[in-house]
Amino acid sequence: MKTKRLWKHFSELTECVKEDHIKFKKPNDVHDFLHAIMVAQYCSIISENPYFGELAFVAGICHNTDRLFGENNVETRVSYYLNYLTGLTDGQKKTVLEAVINHSKPNDPDDNPVTIILKDADRLAIIGPNSYIRVGQALSKCPAYNPRYIENQDPKASYQNPLNPLNAMKFWLEWETWLRVPKAKELAKPWFNMIRLFISGIKNQLIETDLFPYPFE
Repeated sequence: MKTKRLWKHFSELTECVKEDHIKFKKPNDVHDFLHAIMVAQYCSIISENPYFGELAFVAGICHNTDRLFGENNVETRVSYYLNYLTGLTDGQKKTVLEAVINHSKPNDPDDNPVTIILKDADRLAIIGPNSYIRVGQALSKCPAYNPRYIENQDPKASYQNPLNPLNAMKFWLEWETWLRVPKAKELAKPWFNMIRLFISGIKNQLIETDLFPYPFE
C-alpha cells in the first residue's frame, strides 16, 4: 500500500513538528514523532476524499501538540503551524484546528470530516503491535498484568487509570465499534484480532503452567 508522501508537500511543517518533538517531548511520554507521522499517514490512507485526507494529514502531524505544550497551548501552537507552515486557507485552518483540539474526545455526531478521520487514524496507530511496547513504556512502573483478570477487565481499572498494560490493551478493544471510516474498519480488523490473540496467549500460558485460575492472593 502506498500513500501520497504528504510530508514532502508539507515539508516545513513536518520538519518543525519533528524538531518540536526533539526539544519538548517529555521522557516518559510515548507520543513521539513516529506516532504523529504514523497517524498522519493513516489519515491519508483511510480518507475516501483526497481533500479531507490532506487536511487530516496536517491535523495528524499536529495532533501531539497537547502532549508537547499542554492543552492550554494547543490553539496557539497549532495556529502557528498552520499560519506560517502550510499555506492553508482560513477555513481549512479552522477545520484542522478543530480536529486537533477534539481528537481525544469521544465520537460526536457534530465532528467535522477531518475530525472523524483523525480520531480513527489515531486509534489505528495505537492498536497496532508497536503499541504493545509503548504501553509498557508508558506504564513502566506498573505490573505487566494482574493474573486474576486476563479475559475480564479489572473492575478497579479505567481507561485513564488502567493499572497495567494488559488492561490498557483491553480498553483498546472498545474502539472496534467506534471507528467510522470504512477503510479504518477494514485495516483495524487484523490488529483487533491480534490483541485478542495476545490476550488468549497469556491465558494459555497460565493454563499450561496450571496457574489459571490464578491460585494465589
